[in-house]
Amino acid sequence: AVLQGQLTSQLISNVIDDRPLIWWWPLQEEFLWIIGWSLSGGFIAWGVVRPGRLLAASLGAVLLLVVGCGVVMMTASGWIPLVPPLLAGGITVGVTAIRNRQLRRP
Repeated sequence: AVLQGQLTSQLISNVIDDRPLIWWWPLQEEFLWIIGWSLSGGFIAWGVVRPGRLLAASLGAVLLLVVGCGVVMMTASGWIPLVPPLLAGGITVGVTAIRNRQLRRP
């Protein structure tokens, strides 16, 4: 019932208030978006050696992702995945940083 109410509200707002309908990417584009953020997390962890700088670069990437998704949602009525790329990038940063530290030990 709640879903039907939201759908009806969105359609009425589209007709009366000329509000655009919410759009989203096809599954393939979402998949590429998540893979791209995972790769960027790997590049960040691979290129930044010092822990403080790694934390700052990771937080900068998270901020960029959150702000970018929020801006698209608020201005263009679009839905771009936030949590899956956040998790993929974070896991990749962690695994790559641990792996780099293991490779650089004497």
